[in-house]
Amino acid sequence: MVERLSPGILRILREAGIIAKNLGCKVYLVGGMLRDLLLCKPNQDLDLVVVGDGFRFAHHLAAGYSGTVKINRKFLTAVVFLPEGARIDVATARKEFYSSPAALPEVKASNLREDLYRRDFTINTLAVELNPERFGTLVDFFGGCSDLKKGVLRVLHDSSFLDDPTRILRAVRFENSLGMVMEPKTYSLAGQLQVREALSRVSGSRLWAELHQLLALESIDTVLRKFCELGLLEAIFHINIDEEWWNVIGRVPAALDIYRKEFGCLAKISLPLFHLAVIYHFLAPDLAADRVRRFNLKKHEIEAVSQAARGKEILKRVSSLPRTPGELHKTLSGLPPESILAISAQGACLAIIRDMVKYLKKREELNVEVSGEDLKELGIQPGPEYSTILKKLEYAYLDGKLKNRREALDCIRGLLAHKGS
Repeated sequence: MVERLSPGILRILREAGIIAKNLGCKVYLVGGMLRDLLLCKPNQDLDLVVVGDGFRFAHHLAAGYSGTVKINRKFLTAVVFLPEGARIDVATARKEFYSSPAALPEVKASNLREDLYRRDFTINTLAVELNPERFGTLVDFFGGCSDLKKGVLRVLHDSSFLDDPTRILRAVRFENSLGMVMEPKTYSLAGQLQVREALSRVSGSRLWAELHQLLALESIDTVLRKFCELGLLEAIFHINIDEEWWNVIGRVPAALDIYRKEFGCLAKISLPLFHLAVIYHFLAPDLAADRVRRFNLKKHEIEAVSQAARGKEILKRVSSLPRTPGELHKTLSGLPPESILAISAQGACLAIIRDMVKYLKKREELNVEVSGEDLKELGIQPGPEYSTILKKLEYAYLDGKLKNRREALDCIRGLLAHKGS
């Protein structure tokens, strides 16, 4: 911990231990930060479990940093928000009861062992005590360290996926992000029909919370093939796919590589939204929009998926024209980058992807240095003509025919002179 954690986080953990001791309770670091600490991976998510009064502990911790606290009494959890923007999740040690598969659990206060037993996989059942007298002591009730070293994912009991079917999505994510593999029994449990049926009953918001993290991974082909193995494509996305669908999925890595080379990174697009648009690309636009509404997405996200589903129509249109940035702009100007990249992957060759990504880069840099006020000063009356002129300038800028404001104004004067003649 001393070697791998930042001084700021280590200071918070030590302070948490002192507060717990003064309150007569115990506090433990749990969750992804601890797992990733042992894997030498960065993780800033602070999750603490208190054996005792977690709400009282949270208020004392917040007071020490002039922070605030948000309480969820139903689930015995609290979030401490620090002034600089950091957050600390605090939970009272608890046990869970599931009234039915896929339902949200009922909880009641319990001990550390039962709190860890309710978690998804053994690699996430590790805990480190923070009280001063035992600061840094590792607690491993269920063989989590051994499974972490072996690189295997193991559920703690046979009804784990039935209790919370979204754990399947987490399993696939951990396989891809941590290089883990589901051990045979866990894999068998994940593929049960009852689990798929339970997954289809999970609310769209809960599904998207997990899918968003999973689809943020670049290895979408591997992810979707594992979904296919487990029979999850229908349960999650409500789709039936064919070979052509897989061909498009297979072009996604090339599309991302070309995008990264052009932009230097992938930070300017939403990978989850791009991947979702690719997944639903073969449906009619209205049907694609209807499918993703169940995830409670924002309006612009639904629109991005719907626009990507117009891929065949758009590709047919642009294939009859020179694929210069200016010409592409006539068809693609109103589309978000995720839609355009998803449409490019539907093309039959890499040249289409390169041209569309080049267009996206040019569009990002587009700066037409002429405004409506300039047009007014040139004697043009406000109206629809403004939009027509500015669009023509955009096409010219994108194709490199105009480079600055002076050239743009000269172009407008030329258009007016031609119109007058």
